[in-house]
Amino acid sequence: MDLRRSDGWIEVICGSMFAGKTEELIRRITRIQFAKREVVVFKPVIDNRYGKDDVVSHSQRRIKSIPIKDMQTIIANIVKHHLEWNDELGKLDNNIFRSLEANPFLGLRGIRLCLFERRDLFETQLRALLRAGVYGNLRIMLPMVSSVLEVLEVKLLIADLQKQLEKENVEFVRHPVIGVMIETPAAALMADELGRHVDFFSIGTNDLVQYTMAIDRGNERVAYLYKPAHPAILKLIASTVAAARKNNIFVGVCGQMAAEPEFVPLLVGLGVHELSMEPPSVAMVRRVIRSISFYEAEKTAAQALACPNAAASLEVSLNLLKRCAPEISSVLKKTDESGES
Repeated sequence: MDLRRSDGWIEVICGSMFAGKTEELIRRITRIQFAKREVVVFKPVIDNRYGKDDVVSHSQRRIKSIPIKDMQTIIANIVKHHLEWNDELGKLDNNIFRSLEANPFLGLRGIRLCLFERRDLFETQLRALLRAGVYGNLRIMLPMVSSVLEVLEVKLLIADLQKQLEKENVEFVRHPVIGVMIETPAAALMADELGRHVDFFSIGTNDLVQYTMAIDRGNERVAYLYKPAHPAILKLIASTVAAARKNNIFVGVCGQMAAEPEFVPLLVGLGVHELSMEPPSVAMVRRVIRSISFYEAEKTAAQALACPNAAASLEVSLNLLKRCAPEISSVLKKTDESGES
């Protein structure tokens, strides 16, 4: 029996009789990928439409009726192979089960993973960066920061690695530029303190909106709450920019918000120095920036900050676009209308 798709994935949905240890095991091996090996995906979804012994594809198309005992054997074999592959592939796969979390967006990721789970790999990366820094303009940005202590620990680690490289008589950059991603509300609220220890900020709006609004942006059921123009988001960006000014450091914005023209007047008015986006978005965003004055943008941002909701804040920004860049405003209107239809 071969349930593999042409791209090497296996996708099944467990029938209603799967429960207890079997279902938990399936949850644990969801989205496991073995380097250059077969990739296996089990969806821990209960589906009653096809009967207790059926396995159905991710698209709900019936594949084949498989007795539960056979499915348990398949799972046991997968686990056995996984353990064998771990021995063969070495330390990179040692923590594969532990890396599977019920809510990975709030789990061990970013700087947390680097400092507390894979410090060995992080040290290797930092050593490589310090050595490569002598050949160009190196900037090290720390993701998912939520505490000043995390930044201080990284800086101590860098200092230790610099001592090692000096003893080894290896050339390295002496004063690396270090920044942090402002993508958690904690980082935004602590931006003043963080700014004393770093050289720049990069506001990651995708995660900042997600964490501030307490939503999973990949969940369609709560997607309506994903509002980058929400006054709470704007206030966090404003406080981050103020902290950057106070500490005389650079602040940029990346993510979906930076690439959408309707938000550009707000970001410019809040005082960010740079917008990061994919190449297709550059022309329209550049057109918006060239069409508005900084005074107008500042005034618009101040009005948006005082608004009671995201719709009102966005309307303030769109009104500026209608006055200063009507061609952009018309494009956005057509896009909205086509999306609604």
